[in-house]
Amino acid sequence: MDSYLDVLKDFPDTNIALQTEKGKAVFQKMDIFQRLLWYAYLDNPIQWLKLTVDQTNAIIEQNKKKVLPANLEDFSSELDQDTTETISFMDSMKQDSITRFDRPKTNKNRRHKRNNHNKRANPNDQK
Repeated sequence: MDSYLDVLKDFPDTNIALQTEKGKAVFQKMDIFQRLLWYAYLDNPIQWLKLTVDQTNAIIEQNKKKVLPANLEDFSSELDQDTTETISFMDSMKQDSITRFDRPKTNKNRRHKRNNHNKRANPNDQK
């Protein structure tokens, strides 16, 4: 538990928005073990940008000095270039079908029709 709290000491306050020339970005998610944070611009909340703890702290320090970086994409793209193994692994995962473990559907109507056919063929058996 102490090591977990020690790691969190480096993380910035998640209530602090990052100011850029492109706009204001707010915190979305964090990965403590990989020391990553995701931010999204207020005008585009669907696109999340990944930053390291160090990058985020540097942007916050710049903002305190009234310096605005152009955008977060520049920081995020530097990080993405270092994670090519992860991308190739994710690409290979797309090849697997997500339904490969599903049970095949049985045709219940087929069984039902067979029973009705037998009843019509042998009317004496019904009694």
